[in-house]
Amino acid sequence: DEYSQEEMSEYQMSEAIQSAKSANLLWKESDRKAQKNGPHRSIYWVKKKEFGLNKGSKWVSSSRYIGDWKENKKEGFGIQIYANKDKYEGLWAENMRHGQGTYWRNEGGKLKREYTGDWIEDKRHGRGTFFYKNGDRYDGFWVQGKPQGEGRIIYANQDIYEGQWHEGKKSGYGVLVKKNGDHFEGHWVNDKKEGQGSYLFTEKNKLFVGEWVDDHPKC
Repeated sequence: DEYSQEEMSEYQMSEAIQSAKSANLLWKESDRKAQKNGPHRSIYWVKKKEFGLNKGSKWVSSSRYIGDWKENKKEGFGIQIYANKDKYEGLWAENMRHGQGTYWRNEGGKLKREYTGDWIEDKRHGRGTFFYKNGDRYDGFWVQGKPQGEGRIIYANQDIYEGQWHEGKKSGYGVLVKKNGDHFEGHWVNDKKEGQGSYLFTEKNKLFVGEWVDDHPKC
């Protein structure tokens, strides 16, 4: 009896080992199938939504990605629908917007284009066009998500500035042409006229040439 019990114990152990091996192989196969590589039609992220005063809950779609993958990361061309219904359509690298792409913002259920141009590591970087909510439009260069370098902005009131930018502000040499025809050409610092510049007052047909301090002519 003692021998048969030992034999039975060895048999059970052998069965357990075989079962564990089978489970491990099944897990590896399932994991291989779950790996995201190459084109995928659609990947959804969901979140649990609580409702009422009871303990019931349901799952709702949070965001969605359609596009290319490489080693479980977004890589190549893809479309991302965010939880707030904003949308990005363009190139990806290492799970980040990277390359040419367009970002659309959701306004009351309607998608409006916000930015079209270059991206680097999830930030606007390179050349691109940004459409502001107030109707302004900027065309030019970007660095780390802000206008920098040469660029032009057309304001909603039809004023136009074209020139140099630094960290999102007019800085350097630039020309401002106002809707009424007034014209300033000169230097800017932090969105203000500063240093040498000339201003043509169209209505009075007068030209001021000289120094500017804190956005005002120095008399």
